[in-house]
Amino acid sequence: MDELRRKGLEKMNEVYGWEMPNVEGDAYFDLTVDHLFGSIWTRPGLSMRDKRIMTLTAVTAIGNRDLAE
Repeated sequence: MDELRRKGLEKMNEVYGWEMPNVEGDAYFDLTVDHLFGSIWTRPGLSMRDKRIMTLTAVTAIGNRDLAE
């Protein structure tokens, strides 16, 4: 497992609050773990709280109630 995948899974576990399995070969999962959680959610500057507020604001603004719940 490369460093980006490891960081992504670690951050994903922190955000969701449970242990995520390392699913290999699924393009959507790869992008979510490596890019979203490995590159974006691990950036410094905003607290976890602020990142969650921004995410909820964005999904609410586009009308995606399922993700907001």
